[in-house]
Amino acid sequence: MSRTDIGRAINALMAIPSDLPYPEWFKAGCGAIAAGLSIDDIDAWSSTGSNYKGRPDVEKTFRNITPEGGITRATLIHMAQQYDYTVVGNRRSSPHPRTPKKPRFTRPIPSSSEILAEVVENCEPASAAQPYIEKKKGLPGLFVYKGTKTIHGYDCNGALVLLLSDLDRNVVGAQFIPLEGKKVYPLGTKLPAEACLVIGGELREGGTAYIVEGIGQAWTVHQATGALAVVCFGKGRMAGVAKAIHARYPNLRLIIVPDGNGQTEAAKIALAVGGVFVEVPSGWPANYDINDFHKETGSLKAVESMLKSAKAPGVADQNTIGLERGNTLNDSGNAARLVTQFGHDIRWLPHIRKWMIRNGQYWEINEDGAIERFATATAASIYEEARKERDADKARNIGKWAGSSLSQPRLKAMIELAKSELNMSVPMSALDQNGMLLGTPSGVVDLKTGKLCEATPLDYITKITGAPYVPGATCPNWKKFIDRSFSGNQAVIKLVQRAVGYSLTGTTIEQLMFFIYGGGCNGKSVFLETLRVVFGSYAMQAQAEMLMQSKGERASNDIARLRGARMVSAIEIEDGCRLSEALVKQLTGGDQIAARFLFGEYFEYKPAFKIWLAANHKPIIRGDDRAIWRRICLIPFLVTIPEQELDKQLSSKLAAEAPGILQWAIEGCLEWQGIELSLPPEIIEAVDQYRSDMNVFHRWLDERCEKGPGKSIGAEAAFKSQCEWAEQNGFTALTNRKFADKLLEHGFAKKRGNVGYKYLGLTLLRKS
Repeated sequence: MSRTDIGRAINALMAIPSDLPYPEWFKAGCGAIAAGLSIDDIDAWSSTGSNYKGRPDVEKTFRNITPEGGITRATLIHMAQQYDYTVVGNRRSSPHPRTPKKPRFTRPIPSSSEILAEVVENCEPASAAQPYIEKKKGLPGLFVYKGTKTIHGYDCNGALVLLLSDLDRNVVGAQFIPLEGKKVYPLGTKLPAEACLVIGGELREGGTAYIVEGIGQAWTVHQATGALAVVCFGKGRMAGVAKAIHARYPNLRLIIVPDGNGQTEAAKIALAVGGVFVEVPSGWPANYDINDFHKETGSLKAVESMLKSAKAPGVADQNTIGLERGNTLNDSGNAARLVTQFGHDIRWLPHIRKWMIRNGQYWEINEDGAIERFATATAASIYEEARKERDADKARNIGKWAGSSLSQPRLKAMIELAKSELNMSVPMSALDQNGMLLGTPSGVVDLKTGKLCEATPLDYITKITGAPYVPGATCPNWKKFIDRSFSGNQAVIKLVQRAVGYSLTGTTIEQLMFFIYGGGCNGKSVFLETLRVVFGSYAMQAQAEMLMQSKGERASNDIARLRGARMVSAIEIEDGCRLSEALVKQLTGGDQIAARFLFGEYFEYKPAFKIWLAANHKPIIRGDDRAIWRRICLIPFLVTIPEQELDKQLSSKLAAEAPGILQWAIEGCLEWQGIELSLPPEIIEAVDQYRSDMNVFHRWLDERCEKGPGKSIGAEAAFKSQCEWAEQNGFTALTNRKFADKLLEHGFAKKRGNVGYKYLGLTLLRKS
């Protein structure tokens, strides 16, 4: 290209104001490149504008633009002529800023924030009859623009408006879909990497979100699954959006939904974020997507079936993607292979130094060698890589490595290195985080609704009930048993149902310990045994001694093993045992506690379990403060079943009704959420009586003293009597100071007598 042509192109470019809207500015720049101008020329022209963002911005925008693009030199000349530019021989036109001629756009160019404010102000809700929504079988809930007819020269009146937000929900951009013409970004296309539109709710940890290219796909996905769908606004933005979301919500399960020619890229993204991708039919043409499939078939069921077949990138996908590290013939490469093939079913728990395996229903600690089997299968799969390799020498080396990888040292190294792979390590605090989800053999129950719900592996449910979820299941024998145990007292029976339902949850908001008290042959043990069957691995048995005062150090392992349990039962204590009040407060208080397994590291967890203690004897509670007594829920089992009426098959009969008992408990949980436990008067009175029984001073006063006017007792004799009584009854005597305070609190005046002090208003009973 001659110097004359270059000169004319520079003149033409400089005649165009650089304060153009982004689309026009970009078009002028492309025309300049087509005319042979350099980045330096475009930067010099751009720098004359008030919206100039610096040379790096110019370089980033035009570095991949070539002269052979769709915009030609003629475009540049045509744009310049709109600003009175004329070609006059070789004479350079003066740059536009020096030309006093009036430009086509005379009003000030509004800023992005002003445009966005105007857009938001002039939007109204879009109905299902909006043409684009109707065309895409979409959903209402977006907006239609009813403001200024043109923005930067584009006719946008009546356009469907999609507002883009960052992950803090700040609106950062907009897309207009006009009634006619192409989609428009009135604020430009330079969006933050995380800018997206979420359809169907809000992103949250532990949920599921589908990553899609456009709004049509999002509508289809949400209608088919009910899950969130994230609009990325272009295939090229899907990776950035997915990575940003994964960084913010690492436990949010991401499912990448490609179009007909995007499967390889979808597998890459899924691998990068520890997600899965939908494998679309190989016969789909390029740019044919899930929304097109929906419109063609008219079947959301077919869409749902395809979406639910999403898979993790496997070995074949690795080969297609060409992951260098995954294909290296070393231990690190094998670790990457293991995570790629089985990553969704394995997690490393560093605090207890064990692997956790997903068995199809819930996560469990690897105790049967599953991780070793996964490693062996991974090593064996390398033979398949060798078979697919076309280069004979490479295939030979891969096959040799496959054989070596099956050796014990290589398998051990693979497992060890996999611990540090992305998303493999999980803290104990991430397990069973949602206390209102209940794992059952039938699926996950949302205890807020009492119905099955969609759950994901990232909910990290580590327990499962022993009873399946069977809507409508009944339990007539259980109800008959409960009715007799509590003499038909419906207030107490409903309280017990709410307490059992509350125990299904992972919350300890009530801060209570349930104490089932009564003599023998009254069903206490059968009651707890049946609940353990229903609760399955959510229930654990503990030694009652764990809850009692101990002179030695309590084993931390006893506490550590209870993590994740929701019901902990303990049966029978020796008469005269004293409750460890500090431990009960700690376990029921809702705060983090520290524990460790034998030889393991300390870890913290928040107890989710409710303590159910059953005993014939009440443990001694020395404290008289509200902090301990408000945590005691005494449930009396007062009915004694005559020996001739005992049913030796009762336990098996009740176990057979486990599905119905689970439904009974879920109903109790729903009622608890409405009215809380709401202790009836019978329970409150039982606790008050227990508290009174445990009061050393009151017991001594009632059993050893006579009260009345004119009576008195020497202070030393009173204290000695109290100490003797406490020793005889298994209590710790009050100190002299505390004993004196109690007497004064109860109105017994202290007066100096002829021989020491005495208390007025009481005297010791005469021994018979």
